[in-house]
Amino acid sequence: MTDFDGTIAAYRKDPRKVSLARDMVAILQKFTRQPNLKLAVVSGRGLQDLENKVNIRGITLAGCFGGVFRDERGKVHTWEKAPYYFGPVEELTEFFSRFPVFKEVYIEKKEIALTLHYKDLGVKKRREVLKVIEEARGKNPIFNFHVGDKGTEIIPQGLGKGWFIQKMLKKYPDFYPVFLGNDWVDLEGIEVLRGQGLAFYVGDTPPPGSHGLSGIKEVKKLFKKLLAVNQAALNAS
Repeated sequence: MTDFDGTIAAYRKDPRKVSLARDMVAILQKFTRQPNLKLAVVSGRGLQDLENKVNIRGITLAGCFGGVFRDERGKVHTWEKAPYYFGPVEELTEFFSRFPVFKEVYIEKKEIALTLHYKDLGVKKRREVLKVIEEARGKNPIFNFHVGDKGTEIIPQGLGKGWFIQKMLKKYPDFYPVFLGNDWVDLEGIEVLRGQGLAFYVGDTPPPGSHGLSGIKEVKKLFKKLLAVNQAALNAS
């Protein structure tokens, strides 16, 4: 299991322009050809967006921090509380769009979550945006608002990548789990795997319970090593 942005795909100034490198696509495709390996990409992006970014059959793709996912056979599943958030996400999007300053904010609307991108705004306009966000937070207690200097993640209460990882552990009890992440939203997943599998953190200062990888180049090396070891085991059986 792996995160997307910053883990297998390099960050871009505009998140809409992020894409997988060709060699990473080739590596991910190899996972689908080995019968005793399963690969899942779990991201804060919406599922539809993630499907456009990772157009590879045979991989589980989980959007909205795992709340909406498409399994390796193409069937879509949702978090049991997801239907309660479809309407509120639409209402929040409409609320933010009423304010002129949000014309300069990229409102990334997903199935059951939102991300507000405003890292290019000046100090004055950023203060205006943060004031509106605080107003929205007070009116929407069913969401967690993770407010930062560059953007804000608005996520349903009780939802996180840990929920999705636990679901995968139950679905594939005979598989040894490995998880890769690079951001605060991945810490829950790392904690879930403590004592149950391997967790890798891409970036400086890996948190407790994880191993460090310096960047995407090392992620590729790790994937290649996993594929080689698994292929050797298949050949020997």
